[in-house]
Amino acid sequence: MVIRGDGSDPAMVLCVGLPLRSVGELAERLREQAVVIAAPDIEGALALLSEDQSVEDAGREGAASSRDMRPAPEDPAPVPALRIVSAARQAYVRGVGLRLSAQEFDLLAALASDTDRVWTFEELTAQVWRTRYMGDREHVNSAVKRLRRRLPVQGGVRIVSVRGIGYRLALDHGEPEGTAPGGAPPPLI
Repeated sequence: MVIRGDGSDPAMVLCVGLPLRSVGELAERLREQAVVIAAPDIEGALALLSEDQSVEDAGREGAASSRDMRPAPEDPAPVPALRIVSAARQAYVRGVGLRLSAQEFDLLAALASDTDRVWTFEELTAQVWRTRYMGDREHVNSAVKRLRRRLPVQGGVRIVSVRGIGYRLALDHGEPEGTAPGGAPPPLI
């Protein structure tokens, strides 16, 4: 595969609906030729393309040292609780890079792709392990336990258990303690 551009900016490849493992392999192959950006579906791709930050800017951030564990570059805007750069397979909590295994990254990326929903054990098994769910939750529970240990306690990113169903990702958006986004009472946990 040869990707050609005018030389001023790296080429961009937008992957829609591909498993994160495939996106990571593509990003590795195209490391010097293009920036690879992933979206879970068409809506996610459209949201990515319509964000205030352009795709080129997002790609340049991901192209900078993918294995680097130093804090993300300083930005005058507030640092989000969680930032995932799929092309580099890197996650940042409050601007600090996390050291994650491939499985931990895939799990965090899946949960972060839609924080307004509860991910069932079956959905997480399909998304992260790419196998059918056979009723055994232990592999999901173990992976969540390992990922929770990697997340900073005061980072504003929590994995919330929904008993008998699965997990969801909760992000602190600066609301006062004891309230949910929009000032509503917190959900029952």
